[in-house]
Amino acid sequence: MASRKKKNSRKNNSRNQAVSRDDSAPSRAQPTWAGPMGLGAATHSISTSRDDHGLRLATLSTLPEVSLDSMPDVRSWPVELADGTTIGKVTRIIVDQTQDFVPRYLDVTVNQDVLVGRSVPSHDLLIPIGCARLSTEGNTVVIHALDRSAFDSVPLLAPGAIGLDHERMVARAFGLSSPVFDADTLYATEAFSLTDFLASRRDVTV
Repeated sequence: MASRKKKNSRKNNSRNQAVSRDDSAPSRAQPTWAGPMGLGAATHSISTSRDDHGLRLATLSTLPEVSLDSMPDVRSWPVELADGTTIGKVTRIIVDQTQDFVPRYLDVTVNQDVLVGRSVPSHDLLIPIGCARLSTEGNTVVIHALDRSAFDSVPLLAPGAIGLDHERMVARAFGLSSPVFDADTLYATEAFSLTDFLASRRDVTV
């Protein structure tokens, strides 16, 4: 979780720098978790509209009044897949401004050599926080839900806003099987469990 360091006059200014999203969805069907290793590649499509409640997701770096409480600051930490392949490093932590700034995603900048032969819109990969783990030793993040063979099924983030369409595709690649759901239902799944992210480290708790 994260919290505000102190109240100040910039309370609402950070929303101007937030990552926009579309929280609309055709139904509220309860998603089911199908387990790791993904369900295959999906056609890349980004929605850049906002919901009626304003901007929901924001990068931690644009919120100077917010600090992480029970999670290490993993920015700049190397990122490995389940099979030990190093794919890049964490560059941003993306938090939910409507839910006490709880971390929702790690934004990983993927190394060029990992993307050889793949047509990509960027080098940015969104990882749901519960689909990664802190390494038991050293400052490394492990994406336990992906190995190298499943890595290409996860869509890279196109320049611009994070839309719910993209979040759905990321969730499907990590094994969330329901075709439609809203953001609140999505974030309630174990794919976004901060407790699971921290499970391997006894020195940090939620």
